[in-house]
Amino acid sequence: MNNLQASIGISQLKKLSRLNQKRILILKKYLSGIKNCKNINLAFPYKLDKSSYWLLTLRSKKRDKLINYLKSKGISAGVHLMPLPLHPLYKKYKNKVNNSMKVWKELFSLPFFPDIKKNQIDYVLKFVKEFDSKQK
Repeated sequence: MNNLQASIGISQLKKLSRLNQKRILILKKYLSGIKNCKNINLAFPYKLDKSSYWLLTLRSKKRDKLINYLKSKGISAGVHLMPLPLHPLYKKYKNKVNNSMKVWKELFSLPFFPDIKKNQIDYVLKFVKEFDSKQK
Protein backbone atom coordinates (compact mmCIF):
# COMPACT_ATOMS: atom_id res chain seq x y z
CA MET A 1 0.00 0.00 0.00
CA ASN A 2 1.38 3.39 -0.88
CA ASN A 3 1.01 6.61 1.14
CA LEU A 4 -1.89 7.88 -0.95
CA GLN A 5 -3.89 4.67 -0.43
CA ALA A 6 -3.08 4.72 3.28
CA SER A 7 -4.24 8.32 3.68
CA ILE A 8 -7.51 7.55 1.87
CA GLY A 9 -7.99 4.52 4.11
CA ILE A 10 -7.40 6.55 7.27
CA SER A 11 -9.87 9.17 6.05
CA GLN A 12 -12.48 6.49 5.31
CA LEU A 13 -12.02 4.89 8.74
CA LYS A 14 -13.10 8.18 10.33
CA LYS A 15 -16.43 7.83 8.50
CA LEU A 16 -16.93 4.13 9.22
CA SER A 17 -19.24 4.41 12.23
CA ARG A 18 -21.52 6.93 10.51
CA LEU A 19 -21.64 4.89 7.30
CA ASN A 20 -22.40 1.69 9.21
CA GLN A 21 -25.28 3.41 11.00
CA LYS A 22 -26.69 4.45 7.63
CA ARG A 23 -26.32 0.90 6.34
CA ILE A 24 -28.23 -0.47 9.33
CA LEU A 25 -31.13 1.93 8.68
CA ILE A 26 -31.16 0.99 4.99
CA LEU A 27 -31.08 -2.71 5.82
CA LYS A 28 -33.94 -2.33 8.32
CA LYS A 29 -36.03 -0.58 5.66
CA TYR A 30 -35.39 -3.32 3.11
CA LEU A 31 -35.99 -6.13 5.61
CA SER A 32 -39.26 -4.57 6.67
CA GLY A 33 -40.29 -4.07 3.05
CA ILE A 34 -39.73 -7.66 1.92
CA LYS A 35 -40.92 -9.50 5.02
CA ASN A 36 -44.29 -10.41 3.44
CA CYS A 37 -42.88 -11.47 0.09
CA LYS A 38 -43.64 -15.10 -0.70
CA ASN A 39 -41.12 -15.65 -3.49
CA ILE A 40 -38.26 -13.48 -2.29
CA ASN A 41 -36.26 -14.47 0.77
CA LEU A 42 -33.12 -13.50 2.60
CA ALA A 43 -30.02 -15.33 1.44
CA PHE A 44 -28.44 -15.02 4.90
CA PRO A 45 -29.61 -14.16 8.40
CA TYR A 46 -28.94 -10.45 8.82
CA LYS A 47 -28.08 -9.30 12.32
CA LEU A 48 -28.38 -5.59 12.82
CA ASP A 49 -26.04 -5.08 15.75
CA LYS A 50 -22.68 -3.62 14.79
CA SER A 51 -23.31 -4.22 11.12
CA SER A 52 -21.02 -3.25 8.32
CA TYR A 53 -23.11 -4.82 5.59
CA TRP A 54 -22.19 -3.56 2.16
CA LEU A 55 -24.60 -5.77 0.20
CA LEU A 56 -28.16 -7.03 0.57
CA THR A 57 -28.33 -10.51 -0.92
CA LEU A 58 -31.71 -12.11 -1.48
CA ARG A 59 -32.98 -15.33 -3.06
CA SER A 60 -35.65 -15.93 -5.65
CA LYS A 61 -36.27 -18.93 -7.86
CA LYS A 62 -37.17 -16.39 -10.56
CA ARG A 63 -34.02 -14.32 -10.09
CA ASP A 64 -33.31 -13.54 -13.73
CA LYS A 65 -36.90 -12.62 -14.47
CA LEU A 66 -36.95 -10.37 -11.39
CA ILE A 67 -33.65 -8.68 -12.33
CA ASN A 68 -34.97 -7.99 -15.83
CA TYR A 69 -38.24 -6.65 -14.43
CA LEU A 70 -36.40 -4.31 -12.06
CA LYS A 71 -34.11 -3.22 -14.88
CA SER A 72 -37.17 -2.23 -16.93
CA LYS A 73 -38.09 0.07 -14.03
CA GLY A 74 -34.63 1.64 -13.93
CA ILE A 75 -33.48 -0.37 -10.91
CA SER A 76 -30.04 -1.92 -10.95
CA ALA A 77 -30.28 -5.30 -9.25
CA GLY A 78 -27.41 -7.68 -9.81
CA VAL A 79 -25.60 -10.89 -9.08
CA HIS A 80 -22.57 -10.30 -6.89
CA LEU A 81 -21.95 -13.72 -5.37
CA MET A 82 -21.11 -16.80 -7.40
CA PRO A 83 -19.41 -20.11 -6.77
CA LEU A 84 -15.67 -20.26 -7.27
CA PRO A 85 -15.85 -22.90 -10.04
CA LEU A 86 -17.40 -20.27 -12.28
CA HIS A 87 -14.05 -18.49 -12.21
CA PRO A 88 -11.62 -20.00 -14.75
CA LEU A 89 -8.96 -20.88 -12.19
CA TYR A 90 -11.34 -23.11 -10.21
CA LYS A 91 -13.32 -24.80 -13.02
CA LYS A 92 -12.02 -28.24 -12.12
CA TYR A 93 -13.96 -28.12 -8.80
CA LYS A 94 -17.36 -27.64 -10.42
CA ASN A 95 -18.60 -31.16 -9.64
CA LYS A 96 -17.58 -30.85 -5.99
CA VAL A 97 -19.85 -27.96 -5.04
CA ASN A 98 -23.26 -29.02 -6.31
CA ASN A 99 -25.20 -27.07 -3.66
CA SER A 100 -23.33 -23.87 -4.42
CA MET A 101 -23.91 -24.31 -8.14
CA LYS A 102 -27.63 -24.75 -7.46
CA VAL A 103 -28.16 -21.97 -4.90
CA TRP A 104 -26.23 -19.23 -6.67
CA LYS A 105 -28.81 -19.25 -9.49
CA GLU A 106 -31.27 -17.76 -7.00
CA LEU A 107 -29.03 -15.08 -5.46
CA PHE A 108 -29.30 -11.40 -6.34
CA SER A 109 -28.60 -8.03 -4.78
CA LEU A 110 -30.63 -4.84 -4.52
CA PRO A 111 -29.17 -1.32 -4.60
CA PHE A 112 -27.45 -0.81 -1.27
CA PHE A 113 -25.12 2.09 -0.56
CA PRO A 114 -24.89 4.60 2.30
CA ASP A 115 -26.27 7.54 0.34
CA ILE A 116 -29.35 5.81 -1.06
CA LYS A 117 -32.40 7.92 -0.26
CA LYS A 118 -35.54 6.71 1.49
CA ASN A 119 -37.66 7.43 -1.59
CA GLN A 120 -35.25 5.38 -3.71
CA ILE A 121 -35.60 2.41 -1.35
CA ASP A 122 -39.39 2.84 -1.44
CA TYR A 123 -39.24 2.82 -5.25
CA VAL A 124 -37.19 -0.39 -5.29
CA LEU A 125 -39.47 -2.06 -2.75
CA LYS A 126 -42.58 -1.04 -4.68
CA PHE A 127 -41.47 -3.00 -7.72
CA VAL A 128 -39.96 -5.91 -5.80
CA LYS A 129 -43.32 -6.38 -4.05
CA GLU A 130 -45.22 -5.86 -7.30
CA PHE A 131 -43.15 -8.58 -8.98
CA ASP A 132 -43.58 -10.88 -6.00
CA SER A 133 -47.35 -10.45 -5.95
CA LYS A 134 -47.60 -11.52 -9.61
CA GLN A 135 -45.71 -14.79 -9.04
CA LYS A 136 -47.34 -18.11 -8.20
